[in-house]
Amino acid sequence: MESTERNENNEQELHDDSFYQQIAKTYHGLEELLADEIRELGGTDVLVLNRAVSYSGDDELMYKVNLHSRTALAVLVPIETFKAEDPDDLYEKAMKVEWENYFSCNDSFAIHHSINSDFFTHSQFAALKLKDAIVDRFRKVEGRRPSVDKENPQFRINIHIFKQEVTLSFDSSGEPLFKRGYRQRQSQAPLNEILAAGMIMFSGWKGEKTFIDPMCGSGTLPIEAAMIAMNIPAGWYRRRFGFMNWNNYDERLWNRIKDEAREKILKQPPHLIIGSDILSENIDKCERNAHLIRCNQLKFAVRDFFDFQRPDNEAALVMLNPPYGERLDNEPELENFYKAIGDEFKKKFTGCDAWLISSNMEAIKKIGLKADQKITLYNGPLECKLLHFPLFEGSQKEKQGKVNGN
Repeated sequence: MESTERNENNEQELHDDSFYQQIAKTYHGLEELLADEIRELGGTDVLVLNRAVSYSGDDELMYKVNLHSRTALAVLVPIETFKAEDPDDLYEKAMKVEWENYFSCNDSFAIHHSINSDFFTHSQFAALKLKDAIVDRFRKVEGRRPSVDKENPQFRINIHIFKQEVTLSFDSSGEPLFKRGYRQRQSQAPLNEILAAGMIMFSGWKGEKTFIDPMCGSGTLPIEAAMIAMNIPAGWYRRRFGFMNWNNYDERLWNRIKDEAREKILKQPPHLIIGSDILSENIDKCERNAHLIRCNQLKFAVRDFFDFQRPDNEAALVMLNPPYGERLDNEPELENFYKAIGDEFKKKFTGCDAWLISSNMEAIKKIGLKADQKITLYNGPLECKLLHFPLFEGSQKEKQGKVNGN
């Protein structure tokens, strides 16, 4: 870690070996996707957890997961694990951690917590006890203390408690990784970037055919699709990561990783990526959010879904995030809306793969199509189903007969 004041004789890295445990956090339902990403990047000892993946890797892998992973929320580096019976026990053991060897009094920090324990029923209080332990440790050793900055800290410290097991980690990502760096404007309820990327990854789409989002809001799905199709890393447009404040930050290694990624970025994807929305203000937000990507194949237009005409009638992947109705009292009207979506699928999108996410299970039933995949995901606090509808023209048997010339 790097700051304006260091005791060079006592500087301590976050790990002693070149390979060490790392934990990547994600959202429920995306764990296997994240595990696959980590394996592809070179992680070993990969273990799928609840909303997280544990693995072994070196600094290079930690940098790469932060840059490349589309489904990671944060990459944590554990520094201390112990058992604590109550908040006072937590305080005493956290006081023994040599925090002054990780950062200085001139640095700011913040505590983030994830607690599931009958011994710590007030999560904020446990985080407060950790903060007190860190501050008191600095006062004891240095005679003064670092400041707490909840909005923009130089160091984010994560405390995870399960029953009596306490794990203290540094967050190498800094701000959550769904903050890609491209978003300037958002609609009222924007789709989270990590969830959007996960939806596309579940579909298997990598740019080999046209991508259509005819209810695109502020454009998260089409923009994430463009980044996937052009092989742009998820964190390409971020300016800062938490590990850049660490005393063992290797800028030369980071620049090499960025250079290697740059060589693999495509100038343009081979097929169109289309986003449309009925609200012109949403399309204005889409265009502002997409300005960094410079993708000529990414097109936005003001258009009602029910007036949409797919280009050249070619096969495409269609992905929708329609209203769920959580803000509406008129359930019959919403169910009719979903029925109309199903009718539109059958009428205009035959030969395509359609994906739809919603938390409204009753409305989903009105679509009138059988989904061959149902994946449970969460859009914020809402439990949703991501559904795949293969839109064959006629039955699958009839389609196969046409292929065979019968």
